[in-house]
Amino acid sequence: MDHLTAKTDVRLVFKNNYTWWIVEENQKFNIGVSQSFRNMIGSLSSKVTIPDRQELLYYLDAKRESTIKMIKTMLNGNSFSITVDHWASIANENYGAITLHFIQNFELQTIVLSFMKHQGGCSGEELAHQLYTPYTLGG
Repeated sequence: MDHLTAKTDVRLVFKNNYTWWIVEENQKFNIGVSQSFRNMIGSLSSKVTIPDRQELLYYLDAKRESTIKMIKTMLNGNSFSITVDHWASIANENYGAITLHFIQNFELQTIVLSFMKHQGGCSGEELAHQLYTPYTLGG
C-alpha cells in the first residue's frame, strides 16, 4: 500500500492558501464576501468554500500562535536584540516597525515582529502600544 498517496483535503489546502494570499497581497479581510470573487472561486471548484471574516481571523490567530512558538524555540535562551524604527512617508504618513535580530548557526536572522501605520505622530506611548499589541510577541 506504500504506492498510494495520501488524499489531500482540498478544502483545508484552499483555506490555508486563501489565508496566505490575504496576508501576502495585503487584501481586506472581507474580500471573500464579494459575489464576483465567490463566483470566480466557485467556477474553479465546487468543493471549496471561502472562509468568512471570523474563520479567517481564527486561521490568522492560529498561525500567529504557531509562529510565536517557533520564534521562542529558535531563541531558546540565546541573546537577541530588538530594534524600533519609525519614519514618515513623502505623503507625511507615519509608520513604525519592530524587528527581532539574533544569531543562529553563525548567521544573522531578522524577523519583523510588527509593522503598522501610526495615527498622527510617533510618541513613546504609540510605540509601546505597537510593542504590546496582540500581533507582536507581547500578545
